[in-house]
Amino acid sequence: MTIAALNMKFLRILLLILFAGANAHSEAVVTGASEKKTFSSEQLAMHLSDALTREFPNEQGTFRVTLLRPQAPTSIPEGPIEVSLKGLPTTTLRSRVMLKYELKINGQLIKAESIPTEIQLMKEVLVSTRRLNRGESLSYADFSLEIKDVMGLHRPPLDPASDLSIYEINYTLMHGKILTNRSIRKKPVVDRGDIVDGWIKRGLLQINLKVEVMEEAAPGQLVRVKNIRTKKYMRGVVQDENSIVIP
Repeated sequence: MTIAALNMKFLRILLLILFAGANAHSEAVVTGASEKKTFSSEQLAMHLSDALTREFPNEQGTFRVTLLRPQAPTSIPEGPIEVSLKGLPTTTLRSRVMLKYELKINGQLIKAESIPTEIQLMKEVLVSTRRLNRGESLSYADFSLEIKDVMGLHRPPLDPASDLSIYEINYTLMHGKILTNRSIRKKPVVDRGDIVDGWIKRGLLQINLKVEVMEEAAPGQLVRVKNIRTKKYMRGVVQDENSIVIP
């Protein structure tokens, strides 16, 4: 084979290699372009909602986040999406708050910013089906179980699993309102003039005496009592309708 023929053969091989490389590069570019996807404001709100629910498990509810400044769709790489919250308040959340977040794909930081949001905390609560007046006993028949936003409540809602029979209405509750801890109080089990057992504990020693109750009170409440024998006034903690512990 002549030198000219060898050169031509070598040139053909080189051209084939270059052509194959160009095709591979072109395919890589096309593939890379196809591995992009759109990340919308709705998706961000959903991921922020999930992140808040994970961060505050003690709230025993589900957070819903609404973006107050919707963002244009963002092009992001394919892969698992991770949204984490930064610099959250250490006490309680407000219904409107700036949330600082980081967006990562495959562990790589894509975006980090703070955005204004509106937050709802959805919980199962008891909602009154009629007006309930002060002093009325509680009954499940007077409530419906509904999922409501509780972020705007000044007091926490009463746990729907609570024993309602030990409570009564403390402040008038209008129809359609959520039952909160502020709206109720424990039913009094002793009343003014009742004669009950008073127990004075001193180490292992227990002294029993009869006392007269000077005001109505529920279990756990501090109440004023009078020693029947000495007429001395004392204070004690109501245990039940028959006994009061005097510290």
